[in-house]
Amino acid sequence: MPDCFTHVVFGLFLCEVFKVKHKSLVIFGCLLPDIGNLFNLLLNYKLFWFLPLNTPIGVILLSASIGFLFNINYKRAFSLLLLGAGSHLILDFATRRFEEGMLFLFPFSWKQYNLGNFGLFWPEQFYLPLLFSIILLSIYKFRTHAQRKTF
Repeated sequence: MPDCFTHVVFGLFLCEVFKVKHKSLVIFGCLLPDIGNLFNLLLNYKLFWFLPLNTPIGVILLSASIGFLFNINYKRAFSLLLLGAGSHLILDFATRRFEEGMLFLFPFSWKQYNLGNFGLFWPEQFYLPLLFSIILLSIYKFRTHAQRKTF
């Protein structure tokens, strides 16, 4: 699985591409699916075992339930949180796995889906998606800077 820093850098890339004004919401959304792991780590107890937050429905429910806490339009906050959390799920799904996978159809099915050998990187290779995200962000920033300079 990509680490938190990788999710944040990829979220920053998405903020630049979509010209997001409230980047903090996208970044918070990037970290949102793993918030259950944070509580489990801090409390040393499996508190969120019954609600997989790292699923599409978990991300939607979590984004919808906390979207009103921010001082902007609710729909805007919800969509920005969902953008970040969706990018988190995409990066996690691109990880190679043999046995476990992601619960895409939760709560309708507990079947886990994965890309198997077709994943882009192994869970231990956190630096590959990080490097990919940094390169994407750098290319995009360089390209937009060069375009502004020509005008």
